[in-house]
Amino acid sequence: MMDSRFSKTASALCAAALAAAMPAATAADVNVWTGAVNDWDWTEPQNFQNGAPAAGDEVQLPAGTSVHVTNDASYAVVTTLKRLRPMAKSVVVHFDVPAGRERDVDCAINYAGNLGSATHSRYGTVVKTGGGTLTLTSKRDEYYKTGARDYITALTVEEGVLRGPTNFTTSSTYVMGCLTVSNNAAFHMPSCNMFRSFGLFGGPESLVTNALQSSVDYDVANTDKGVAEPSVFAGAIGGKIRWYASGRVMLTGTRNTMPSDMGVTLNNGAGEAGSGVTGLMTFGMRGQPSSAGAGSLFLTRTGGGGFLYLGNGETTDRGVQLWDSTSGPSFIDGGAHGGLLWTGGLTSSSDTHKQHLFFLTGSNSVPCQWSGTVQFRDRDGGCSAHIAKRGTGTWWLRSAASGMRGVWAVDNGTLMFDSIAERGVDCSLGRATVLKEARSDFPSNMTDVAYAFTLGTATTEGALDYRGATAALCTTRPALLKGAGRIVNSSAADFAFAGVSSADGVEGTLVLDGGVDATNNVVSAVSDGGGVTSVAKEGAGTWKLGDANCAFSGDVAVRAGKLKVAGALPFTWYKWTITRGNASDKVIGCYEFALYDEEGVRQNGGLTYSSSPAASLAPGQAGIELGYPNATFSWTVGKVDVGALFDDNTPRWTLLASTNTVTYKPAYADPQSWISVVMRLPQGAKPVASYDFAPFSNGNTRRILGYILYGSVDGVNWEVVDDDYAANLTSLPSSENIWYFSRTAQTAGTASPHEGGKAIRSLSQTATAPLAGVRSVSVAEGAVLEAEYGAAELSSLRIDATGAGTLRNIAFAESGTLDVANLPHGCSVLPGTYENCTGLENIENWALTFDGGDPRTKRVRCVGGALHIVRSETVLFFR
Repeated sequence: MMDSRFSKTASALCAAALAAAMPAATAADVNVWTGAVNDWDWTEPQNFQNGAPAAGDEVQLPAGTSVHVTNDASYAVVTTLKRLRPMAKSVVVHFDVPAGRERDVDCAINYAGNLGSATHSRYGTVVKTGGGTLTLTSKRDEYYKTGARDYITALTVEEGVLRGPTNFTTSSTYVMGCLTVSNNAAFHMPSCNMFRSFGLFGGPESLVTNALQSSVDYDVANTDKGVAEPSVFAGAIGGKIRWYASGRVMLTGTRNTMPSDMGVTLNNGAGEAGSGVTGLMTFGMRGQPSSAGAGSLFLTRTGGGGFLYLGNGETTDRGVQLWDSTSGPSFIDGGAHGGLLWTGGLTSSSDTHKQHLFFLTGSNSVPCQWSGTVQFRDRDGGCSAHIAKRGTGTWWLRSAASGMRGVWAVDNGTLMFDSIAERGVDCSLGRATVLKEARSDFPSNMTDVAYAFTLGTATTEGALDYRGATAALCTTRPALLKGAGRIVNSSAADFAFAGVSSADGVEGTLVLDGGVDATNNVVSAVSDGGGVTSVAKEGAGTWKLGDANCAFSGDVAVRAGKLKVAGALPFTWYKWTITRGNASDKVIGCYEFALYDEEGVRQNGGLTYSSSPAASLAPGQAGIELGYPNATFSWTVGKVDVGALFDDNTPRWTLLASTNTVTYKPAYADPQSWISVVMRLPQGAKPVASYDFAPFSNGNTRRILGYILYGSVDGVNWEVVDDDYAANLTSLPSSENIWYFSRTAQTAGTASPHEGGKAIRSLSQTATAPLAGVRSVSVAEGAVLEAEYGAAELSSLRIDATGAGTLRNIAFAESGTLDVANLPHGCSVLPGTYENCTGLENIENWALTFDGGDPRTKRVRCVGGALHIVRSETVLFFR
């Protein structure tokens, strides 16, 4: 028996002695094994088709061969061969190294050599047994060309340690076959820049490492079984390894310690079930062991890729960075359970200026929460992202500081969010300032789109669910229906959204849900777009259609809760336009301009100044519009905020010209000479019935001599509600006092209780018919359809004879269409409640159908406020 420290020199001497004793091979370079013994017997020529091999020869192993290299003699010969060539996948070569010993094998083991890494090249399996260490040391120049493939077979480490070539430095990539490591066994990677194995399997106590080596990228590619059966590795990955997987690999162990960032690559649009996906039992915290190691970032490299969550809930502070996504999107899959709380950010690589594609997906029953920011970096300011929510699960966006500027696509499941803002303002859903089509390219090469959200697909429903604590509004980021889309308010706060339409050729349905405790959930600017849009109300809460005239032509179905429509809309915008000032004065000013409801409660108190255009003001904001195209203005010191107009305890608001010209003064003779204070009332404000006006006079000068007050329901179309030339402002008090319409002077700077004010017309007088153009209206049992601020006209109704809800403040048109569904035999009275409805008797003149069919001999009449089904009368004349 040889010494346990069996060296390569001793192996060579033994091999030379054995070769001298062996008969000459009939073919000097290629030998074919035919022996059936368990261990190789190199001294018996009959074990080879053409004689025993010599040093430097190649030995071919036919299909079904299973051989063992266990003793000194077999190791001595194998280590002198050029190559062992397995001719089929069924070939197995066993290497046994007893505990406490080390062996080297300088013989390459592969089928194809330098012919590439196709499936047929990965023939054979090398099995390492015994508690010792086996080192594969071959470095054959002829196998380098596209990366080292000396041992491109399946590798199974059942016991002890198997090491890859440590002297390999001439290529950037070393390729081996499928790697399987059993419990308590270990595999040490070759020394190279990148190591690739076609699959990775291992038990909980197994180890893969590159101990004592420099950092190496580890690419786990797909196995021969394909991506439908992914690799599963439950062991530990240690050493200086950068994960760089292009296959489908599930890491179920939680003891991985590699310090580098974890990357995926080459998904190329295959999606969540394709390759380039790494599953992780734990995502982990930075610097701590986890399935993902201890790095700081998850990276999606060339071609995109994704990470699949296999766990049951945790917090991770690691970030995600998107690299080149030209060939496909990147994604995070919340898995089947979810519960992942993500506090890290989502960024792009620093040198990109393309639009990225990024998906949040999964079937997770528990929401995955993302509280990190989204900030994409770019060189030219045009970088954006298209982020899609896919899968039936739920993701929850918690950060208020996300700056994503692209389109959100909620294709399926639910996307919950804590805040929404107008276009250009950071919120949970980003800024929405660069809106491009859904592909990856340079923004300059891409088509602009007119929407910030898409909802649903042809076969799925996508839901946006508001979870914030304060009132939310969005009027400048419209949504496009690609199928069924749902807007949910799950909070107790008010929610308002404007702009919903259907994609070309799509029958889109907008479902309004939630809002049980909120008082003002509004959706407006709903239109057909290029398709046909329908609206459905579900859930126990209340929603309002905020348009005076609906621009969609589909169905309105109130399935649960209450849906409100506008009979006559109240003004929520006011514009105070100063049209005339004192000719000798350079200053205009005012102590207060207050709007009050019928009960004397101020509705425009506390408005804040915004520099946004008037049409973009948010509820609770005010701004200035000027009719002086060539003049500039500044606020006087101490009275700088127009918000002083809306605070009873603040000194006067004053506007001062910054030039010495007098062209800024409002004057009726000049149509461009005006100054407007534009106000948008807060969410939930009540209709205005009167106003107070307290001008600043400086004791002896009337600085505001004329003004007009306008009202609007949308901030675009304005109606005059009061036109006052201030003719009665002939005697003003001294500067210490404030003059009001409704009361005597009082000391400036003190609270000013309202005492009546000046009455104004607060509601729009335009007749509205918000439901006139829709295809059909239905109200389910227990649900309510209600018109606000006057009656809304209805000309199409569908009643389910098995149960119907309540219609309130509805005016039935003189003609229309009534469809009765599910009419049972013998039914004579249709269900439904009609409160404060007018024209119900007109129903007798409406066209009548039953389940969309011919009514034949039946008709409907209103009797005592109820709808009765009667047979058509027949009159016979006899002579």
